[in-house]
Amino acid sequence: MVDRVVATTDYYGNSIVSMNRGWWDYIATIQLEKTASCGLAIKSDVSNGNAEIDVHVGFNEQIQGDIRLNVYLIEDNVTGTGYGFDQRNFYNTDTSSIFFGLGDPIQGYAHNHTLRLILTESQGSPISSEAILSGEYIETFLITVEGFDKNELSIVAFVNNLGPSFAEHEVLNTKKCSIDGFEDWD
Repeated sequence: MVDRVVATTDYYGNSIVSMNRGWWDYIATIQLEKTASCGLAIKSDVSNGNAEIDVHVGFNEQIQGDIRLNVYLIEDNVTGTGYGFDQRNFYNTDTSSIFFGLGDPIQGYAHNHTLRLILTESQGSPISSEAILSGEYIETFLITVEGFDKNELSIVAFVNNLGPSFAEHEVLNTKKCSIDGFEDWD
């Protein structure tokens, strides 16, 4: 699924939520052509090993449903050895692969987009209909970033409409910002 939107159904009308990797670009292009029903902006400042993160969600229209904000702290270039770090390599013997001859497992593999913290509830913080009517919802997070490589940290925020089943949790908009940065409204 792209943006948690069902792209197709089977012969019987059941949602197909898993698709071949060859379809990802096509479906992502369709989703990117849509106008988002809400806007996002992020401002994050780091001082003395602590981060203050402000996430703004803007609404130009009334949106119906169980609207939620999700905010994650992610880190790139996470390396190490042993369990949790070594990367299985099914392409070690495939001469056409960029992973050929790197070993199985690959030790010291650099993992990107590694989830470090979930700053909201696991399914997101609910945004009230009053906040949607007012036009803007703001949530501030205070976290410690000690022990992480500040240069590799980012904030990912997304707004979603939590549907009655996993196949109906549509992502309405997404924004990414460096841990010590600013991303204006999209």
